[in-house]
Amino acid sequence: MSEIKSFPIENREEIEGLLRKHRFIGTTLRTNVVANNETETLANGRVVFKKKIKSDIKKEGMLFEAVTKHQEWVEQITLNKNLKCTRHTDRNEGDSFIAFFVDYLGGGLFVETPEGLQHLTEKGIWYQYNGRHPHWTEDFEGDRWSIVAYKKLKPRIAP
Repeated sequence: MSEIKSFPIENREEIEGLLRKHRFIGTTLRTNVVANNETETLANGRVVFKKKIKSDIKKEGMLFEAVTKHQEWVEQITLNKNLKCTRHTDRNEGDSFIAFFVDYLGGGLFVETPEGLQHLTEKGIWYQYNGRHPHWTEDFEGDRWSIVAYKKLKPRIAP
């Protein structure tokens, strides 16, 4: 799919309330989507951030259940707080859904589609887009929270 669709979040207040209460564990692994963050190379050769970014993957819990209540096909969600992504593509299977929350200025998501560059900006709605198309976050001011919902890519089995 290349066309971007959008629709309201049926339980927006519930999701936003849970998101505000979420205590981030954070990750040092998303070096492919975040720029200007100091990295180090581990003994095994893997490059990681020295300081964690506020981005958590969830496959269960109250926030996961609140999202999947109306999107039952979702297998995993990524919660982000103040994460400004560089131009990248995703590895998930099929379309992704993203929603933005809380008060901030700017911070839209740019998506390169065959129809041209799309700019997703509205808060409190789900945007359905193809994460395999290059996309990135514009600059923003304030606290910007987002949830990305998707199916995990199934591993290929060698013949």
